[in-house]
Amino acid sequence: MNENIKINYILPRKGYHVLLGLHKSGTTWVNSYIHKKYRKIGMTMPPNNRYTELFGNNDDDYFYNVSLQDRIKFLEHCRSLNLEVNIKHHLPEVMEIWPWFKEFYKENDVLIVKRKNLYKHILSHQFHFCLKQYLPSYENGTGLMGLRLEKVKENQRGLDTLKSNILKYNAQFKFNEIHFESFCRSIRFIEEEIMPTMKPQALWVEDLTHEWLCERFNVEMKKPQVLPYNLKYELYFPKDELDKLKAATQDILDKEFKYYGYK
Repeated sequence: MNENIKINYILPRKGYHVLLGLHKSGTTWVNSYIHKKYRKIGMTMPPNNRYTELFGNNDDDYFYNVSLQDRIKFLEHCRSLNLEVNIKHHLPEVMEIWPWFKEFYKENDVLIVKRKNLYKHILSHQFHFCLKQYLPSYENGTGLMGLRLEKVKENQRGLDTLKSNILKYNAQFKFNEIHFESFCRSIRFIEEEIMPTMKPQALWVEDLTHEWLCERFNVEMKKPQVLPYNLKYELYFPKDELDKLKAATQDILDKEFKYYGYK
């Protein structure tokens, strides 16, 4: 490339949205709108979590065997060509690359998705953590990949796959205190580090609508492209394990997190 030729951004850097949040907070839904926006202004991955979660660490992630340093180099190289890439960033993965992240995206339009209902968020988090322990490694489209069907037309199929895997692998659902503490550390990092440092727009997922998201990201979409699973997670936990989860959630909510707006 001729170094004297300067390629101009389609938009100023602030026009490029960067989304982050905890797993199971609604990031896949929100990013479906940003992904559509990027098709006109930037660079996109295939619309699937395997690709859009560049820093993901599941064994079915497309970049699983690529080092963090090389993933970072990929984004930096794209930017050197004036290409911003649509990536969905999650906690705690962001914590591993935080010094680079806050510098690299300091001029972007940063948004963070949060869930007000802390109990429901933790319940979903614990459910998928427990299930993952029983699924086989990714091989020929099995394992976790079988659960990651995100288009509306495939939503029921994905839910059926999830339920059948629970039975097939006899998954057991128990409150995991170590995973709970990891979740809480991520919440603290959001509120004590990310919010004051980057000052992102906070999006409470319970307040979002399809119409608002279309307007916020200036896209046209007749209906949502992503739907959450309609699954009653509580039914899969024994009562004593559910009681532990509820007690731990209420305790941390009363001591810390209610002051940040969680309920």
